[in-house]
Amino acid sequence: MVNGKKILREREFNPVLIVGSGFAGLSTACFLAKQNIKSTVIERRASTSVQPKARGISARTMELLALLDLEEGILAQDESRTRTRRTALMEDFTQQLQDFGKTPPDTANISSSAWGMISQENLERMLVARALSLGVRVDFESNLTEIWKGDNGITVMVEDRKTGFSRLVDSSWIVGADGPRSFLRESMDIATDGRGDISTYIRIVFSADLLDTIEAEEVLFFIRHPKRGLGTLHSTDIRGRYVLSMEVPKASERYTEDRTFAEELVREVSGIDDLEVGVGEVTSWTMAERIPRSLRDGRLLLAGDAAHIIPSVGGFGGNSAIQDGAELAWRLAEVVEGTDSVKALDQYSNERRSFARFVAQQAFGYYANRQAWHLKAEICGETAPYITSVFGFGMRGSSRWSNQDVQVEDVCWEDPGDPSGQVGYRAPHRLFRTSRGTLGTSQLAGYRYLALLGQHAHGWREFLENPPMKAPGIQVQQLGVEVTDVTHGGPAPVVSRTGALIVRPDGYVALRSESDMGRPPEKIFDSFGSFLRSMQGGS
Repeated sequence: MVNGKKILREREFNPVLIVGSGFAGLSTACFLAKQNIKSTVIERRASTSVQPKARGISARTMELLALLDLEEGILAQDESRTRTRRTALMEDFTQQLQDFGKTPPDTANISSSAWGMISQENLERMLVARALSLGVRVDFESNLTEIWKGDNGITVMVEDRKTGFSRLVDSSWIVGADGPRSFLRESMDIATDGRGDISTYIRIVFSADLLDTIEAEEVLFFIRHPKRGLGTLHSTDIRGRYVLSMEVPKASERYTEDRTFAEELVREVSGIDDLEVGVGEVTSWTMAERIPRSLRDGRLLLAGDAAHIIPSVGGFGGNSAIQDGAELAWRLAEVVEGTDSVKALDQYSNERRSFARFVAQQAFGYYANRQAWHLKAEICGETAPYITSVFGFGMRGSSRWSNQDVQVEDVCWEDPGDPSGQVGYRAPHRLFRTSRGTLGTSQLAGYRYLALLGQHAHGWREFLENPPMKAPGIQVQQLGVEVTDVTHGGPAPVVSRTGALIVRPDGYVALRSESDMGRPPEKIFDSFGSFLRSMQGGS
């Protein structure tokens, strides 16, 4: 017995323990596995999500899911491409106030991937299946109940909810991906910034014959109802099933227990007095904005909703969770393998917190401008075009941009259709003819460091292929040798004939040089990871 708990005798060790099997936890596990790092996922629920929730998977996130070999499966399930579409601001289901268009943004000149439409319930099933195929252990009905932090590792108590027995698990690193009420974030006692609670909603999953009324099979309605206030209606993966979210008073728990109220609310907001409604799940949720001041406390790391709560407009929450997993995994893998210092995890914390602040600001701007007009005065800064919010995020500063705790006012963006290719921004999307066929920049990188070299950048090639110390793997691709830029329209060369463009596994530019490298230039040690900085004797 430990603290009154029945304990199994055998003690476990996991290099990385991940708490939570949502988007953030499963993507972290999958991307760690891509880096050959073993992890175990524990989840207090009996399965992955059974809620459809939002469905829009951005093209940026689809790039990452393609690296997990999931893109084709998502597109195969995506019937939205053959459905009629409609996005609008509505008074009810029958009265349109403003048309927002019919299709997702065109990303052909920005990415090799396109938007995907799949519900959270289905995508989580695909992620857990992929995790298991990659050797990840996933334990459902396992609840983390206690935690003991040490200098060299962490010990936690995990209760098996099926048997009532608990086990002690030792781990070098723990990732908290356990949602907005994160036990691990609470244990870190880290203050948060942001607007806090914005509005409380009741979410109703229901079935109804609405096709003739809403005039499309695939819909996203932003609602300004004259009596019931603000809300949204969106379709799901199942035809005839929808999700309605409407504002309710903050103490909303009683509404989730009253199915008659839910049925009447759907009928009232629909504008169809005799609508036949089949009510399924009814839950409540709160739109909020909370950004912790750090995503790291020693060996504890946060990702997804445990790391940040972003206003639920634009699909940034779910997409950011998957991106968090991809952003964290390559850095954590380098720390585990000893090719980078723990400072890499502070970079993760600073960068993802800055990104969360940026998209939270954008999401609130979209919410106020589209729907909550009474909140327009509270918009902070400029609201960027939506496609820019997805692809154009960058950070000012020197070549050490990824080491800095960048504030919102330092965050900037650029037109993703006209990328600069500068340090701190997403690498330009180009098409390259290779021995494996024609690949875009993200496909060419394949979740590794990528060095794109000019045809005469011989010094760079020699240096990068023969680093004088242990270093992360890097793909060296030289124009005119391994690859040929075949991008339509003949844009300016992605790199000069003697230069180099070094791209991190997440697709952001780490270093850009217009000249060849006779000897390591000073700036490389500040911008391309500690494994190169250490050649000067640095940390």
